[in-house]
Amino acid sequence: MEWTLNRSETLQVLQCMGIELPADTKLLDDVLEKRLRDALNAAQYKDRLPSPFDISDLSPWPAPKSAERRSLFDAVQRGSFQESRQIFAKKLAGGSAVPELYVDPFTDLRQTMMGIGKWLDQGLRWCVLQDREREHCAVNMRILDILEVDEKTPAIVVLYRSFDKSTAEIGINWLKEQVATNPPEIGKALLNVNATPLEQRLLLKLLAWNASLVPSSYEVERRHGEESFKVSVLLPIGPLEYNALSKLNANQGCAVCGKRAASRCAGCHSISYCGQGAPPYLPSPLKPRNKLTFSFYFAACQRAHWPEHKATCRSLKGGTWRTVRLRTSVPGMEGMYMAHFNNRTSTAFGLQGGGGKPTFQQVDESAPPPPNVYGDRPFLVKLQIGLGGSGMAENMMVYDRKRTAQAFVCLEDDAWAFGELVKEMKGPRGGHGGVKMYRWARRVSDWELSVCLDRAPGAAETRW
Repeated sequence: MEWTLNRSETLQVLQCMGIELPADTKLLDDVLEKRLRDALNAAQYKDRLPSPFDISDLSPWPAPKSAERRSLFDAVQRGSFQESRQIFAKKLAGGSAVPELYVDPFTDLRQTMMGIGKWLDQGLRWCVLQDREREHCAVNMRILDILEVDEKTPAIVVLYRSFDKSTAEIGINWLKEQVATNPPEIGKALLNVNATPLEQRLLLKLLAWNASLVPSSYEVERRHGEESFKVSVLLPIGPLEYNALSKLNANQGCAVCGKRAASRCAGCHSISYCGQGAPPYLPSPLKPRNKLTFSFYFAACQRAHWPEHKATCRSLKGGTWRTVRLRTSVPGMEGMYMAHFNNRTSTAFGLQGGGGKPTFQQVDESAPPPPNVYGDRPFLVKLQIGLGGSGMAENMMVYDRKRTAQAFVCLEDDAWAFGELVKEMKGPRGGHGGVKMYRWARRVSDWELSVCLDRAPGAAETRW
């Protein structure tokens, strides 16, 4: 079975991971492929791995029956504060905390990882993933090593191969030989995982990309029938955190040709164009040969999209703008330490950054103002309300898509302007439960931001 995904499957997986590209996105196939690879790397929290990462330097994970044993089932689980809240709400309502299976391939893959962790705790060292009908495809997998990246992160080295109807007999013979290695308490049980064909292909893609984590010096003792099996590494898989989602949702490509976006519309900064030359539908003799034709074809993409885009672009004209003062912290936090986290923050690591270093930072009012990377151009911001000790809204965080300008707006600086923002946030154009909204903004000065109060951006521009 091939591990490639078609375009619609790739978009489906990305959407399940929180990367909300429209079904008719113009992004090219190789761009989508790279985005999926980056998303899977982020879902495995590879940025937290030691650098350089070499499995030859890792110690074995404590054996299941040793005094130092730690549950692999617990160790492979990754969640977020958002998921924890959803699970808690379901339990309060008397529902099941187990997600629905065979709908979301990414969720299915995470559940499979937990199943593997549970079996490894029981001393089992192999499994097979099959479609529910057990007729079409399967992935046979044997565990070679369980290594310790840190106390909460195992690296599971696996030997694997996929099978379809034409090679099913080979796969079945391998399974029969593995059953003989089961611990006595398990007997001759077949360790089967129900997995949709899409989940299996997603797993194969992940394993193919993770094969680079296995050094050429790694020695593999192959058993009978494993000559064509491949070696790779499984790492815990969890939901994408905010920073990863922000990056992966940021560039949705040229609105016309799908090439990587290099510039945004100068009028509203809400839509992107390639700036990479001629769109693919132009014949090669018309490809740009110099700066003049480069500018012409860049304008061609923008001109082609103008009839569709002009209504949005012009909507900012005539909007009601409110100027608010920016702060680097909320009142009362001076000299204290603060850590930024949100619903997407992983619960597996606590408030820790890469390499195990705390992300707490001391509040310093003498710090320079947030950088202005936009000049006088409008840009999108998210305003998210906070509650004071009295339960009344007293401040809100404001930041752009890339978090280059994260700051706070406070009630005590301008009660009238702050009230206007809160009223808009809770009104029909606010949405999001009345606790946050997206708006266009411009920097007026180092410590002032002008917000377009009554012009809500399109839904496609607020997916971050």
